[in-house]
Amino acid sequence: MSAKNIAQFLKVIAWVIFIGTCIKAGALLLNIGIAEWVQPLATANLYDGLNLQPLRQYNELYYWQIASSVLFVFVLQAIFGWYLIQLAQVLQIDEPFTQPVAKYLTKLGQTALVLSIAALLTNSMAKWLDKFVPVLATVKAHNPASAEILVLAAVLFVVAYIFQRGIALQQENDLTV
Repeated sequence: MSAKNIAQFLKVIAWVIFIGTCIKAGALLLNIGIAEWVQPLATANLYDGLNLQPLRQYNELYYWQIASSVLFVFVLQAIFGWYLIQLAQVLQIDEPFTQPVAKYLTKLGQTALVLSIAALLTNSMAKWLDKFVPVLATVKAHNPASAEILVLAAVLFVVAYIFQRGIALQQENDLTV
């Protein structure tokens, strides 16, 4: 497989990830709106089995905290997909050490770090609320594992640093010629 084919494949995968996460976030936002203004019983299946109806019956504020936290995580996943598309657009396989590539690698790392923290807070809040209303299982099923995303963020930051260093060496090399 040639370098050009790999770049095209990366672009297609990035678009699939972005579109999928946008659909996921949009579907949850739409269903939250329907549950609020049209049919309150829709909280029993907000998105793909996300059942927050017992939580809403227990406490409306806690329901909104969990629902908005899960939605925030979904939106962050879509933002991550968007930065992945941007990275795929500027990545040139024959000359990868460019400033835009390093910039988008850093943005991906930052987004993954915020996503990890948001997922951790959402899971912690659900764990605490599980003492009163059973919501932990349904929230955890729709929330990414924060530890794995934190490792991804660390790896992305290291790769971004390597790219920054590669750019500096490349510029230094260009000056010596």
